[in-house]
Amino acid sequence: MLALAAAAALAQDTEAPVFQLVEGTEARYLIDEVFRRRDTTAVAVTPLVTGTVQFDRNDPLSTSVGTITIDARDLKGDRRARDRVVVRRILNAGLDKYRYITFEPTAVAGMPSLVQVGDTLELQITGMLRVRNGRQEAVFDTTVTVVSETELQGLASTTIRWRDYSLRIPSWPGVSWVADEVILELAFTAVLPD
Repeated sequence: MLALAAAAALAQDTEAPVFQLVEGTEARYLIDEVFRRRDTTAVAVTPLVTGTVQFDRNDPLSTSVGTITIDARDLKGDRRARDRVVVRRILNAGLDKYRYITFEPTAVAGMPSLVQVGDTLELQITGMLRVRNGRQEAVFDTTVTVVSETELQGLASTTIRWRDYSLRIPSWPGVSWVADEVILELAFTAVLPD
């Protein structure tokens, strides 16, 4: 029994530190459209994002990323009418079961075996992305800067086809065309809790 307790304590001591996403983090989507005969890019953002990164600078190959959760009800762009259509009709985020967009990472590729403070890393994070009823594998191209021993900053980006997630874009006055592809981005700051 004592040996099991000692092994558990050792495992805890060797576990990588867990960084948490904090203020300054935001998720956003970007999609091209033709609105009132003008090419535009619709952008909406939310700071309501949660998630964790398990990262040890001395053992970077053990890095893992926890589930990222985005509150789709809070997505806001430059037009309230568009925001209402996206949140209520396209994402159905008014319903509790569709409120959150989630990304469940399964692999981190590109991590070097040695990382120093100040390094910028180019990674690919693969996982399952769930938007409303749709669930597909996605790969986020991710740039991470090791700002300090206690802070990571970065940008993760992927491009998806909204039809692959069983989403439907309704016709809307003034909008004559909407692109098939959507860029999803997560600009993040992750820190070690005090």
